[in-house]
Amino acid sequence: MRLALSLMLTFLAALVVACGGGGGGEATRPENWTTGKVVYPPDPAPAQPRNLSTVPTAEGQKYLRDRLAELDGFKDKEDFHFYGYSARGPYSAWGKAVLEKPPAAYSFDEGVVAGMFWQMGMEYHKSKGAETKYTRHVRAEIERLTATPAKPAPMNKD
Repeated sequence: MRLALSLMLTFLAALVVACGGGGGGEATRPENWTTGKVVYPPDPAPAQPRNLSTVPTAEGQKYLRDRLAELDGFKDKEDFHFYGYSARGPYSAWGKAVLEKPPAAYSFDEGVVAGMFWQMGMEYHKSKGAETKYTRHVRAEIERLTATPAKPAPMNKD
């Protein structure tokens, strides 16, 4: 019995030393296992917005204006702040639809535009509809692209 107790205490002492305990190492441990409180790592850096270099066609400009108007229509609503793009909320369909690539005939980097709109919505979700550095940048970029004269639509090769 004494041998089992001695081995158990030795094991516990080794465990405390291995976890950084015993020498005031409380602040260096990622988790305080005695209280169960976990110290989480900081949030990752926010996404960096990209500039779109290609001027879209007239249809592409309309697409950008329409998606921005749709987002502006619900970014301040409380149910969007609560649900975001969750499947339980009314905006999940918009979140899925905006991630579908628009036609290549619109002449812009489709994946970048889809990601920009989706991330812009997530920023509004987090900030409860308030403008952030990211949303201001994307909005300015969309306004710049829609104010620039449209690129001619590509010709069909028939």
